[in-house]
Amino acid sequence: ISGVHINDHFSDLIDTTVEELANAQCITITQDVALLTVNLGRISSYYYIRYLTIQMFAKSLNESRKLRSLLDILRSAHEFEEIPIRHGEEGLLMFLNDQMQYKLEGKEKLNEPASKTNILLQCHFSRIPISADFATDQKFVLERSIRLIHAMIDVISSYGWLKPALLAMEISQMITQAMWSQDSPLWQLPHFDKALVDACKDKKINDIVDLMNMEEKDRKQLLDMPETEQAQIAAICNRYPSMEMKTTLMNEGGLKTDEPILIGVELLRDLETDTIPPI
Repeated sequence: ISGVHINDHFSDLIDTTVEELANAQCITITQDVALLTVNLGRISSYYYIRYLTIQMFAKSLNESRKLRSLLDILRSAHEFEEIPIRHGEEGLLMFLNDQMQYKLEGKEKLNEPASKTNILLQCHFSRIPISADFATDQKFVLERSIRLIHAMIDVISSYGWLKPALLAMEISQMITQAMWSQDSPLWQLPHFDKALVDACKDKKINDIVDLMNMEEKDRKQLLDMPETEQAQIAAICNRYPSMEMKTTLMNEGGLKTDEPILIGVELLRDLETDTIPPI
């Protein structure tokens, strides 16, 4: 192999790569053959995701997308093609699929990467116990999902679509907190299970603030667990953000047609401990 052959190979490789990136709307080629990155290319680079994934996001997302369809788009990311599919897993995936909130139906094959990714994500949200091999695969999925959903939010925001952007942010919180967005906020606390959450609901304790505002005697009776576990719950509650927002109209002389509206926003947070909680 001569130097000419190597140069020709690299030239073809560069030309193919540039053409694919341009077709994916990640770069533009100017008349003087300069390469310029565009929005999708910057998002792909920042979150370190494949250009095929960012291209698929741009083509699949629209203003009318709901939570389920956003999950379908997320599971179709090319990053999940590397998830292992083991022999004999289809039966276990079928069993888990029957417990899912969004079941895979029709002609979808359960032993495909996108289908397995969907099931593992929903198992995470529903906190369904899974095998050790699936737990390893689930970790693989979750580590990539955070970057991917943040990239999806940026793509949606680029088009100015509010509703799907808020839904994508919900999915980001669902991944972080291992719970569905409609689940009780009490699931965020350690040592809380379904029985304890239901007991709290019976006493009209619907969120963490309600739990914090209970009388200490009543709270201890409700939790009914060792002091060490109650101390862990108390530590989390003390770090829970209790915030108040105040807004002020900044326009002098009131509002006028076709003029910008300036709003001052002030966030107030109560700190009950000497340790500053995360912002």
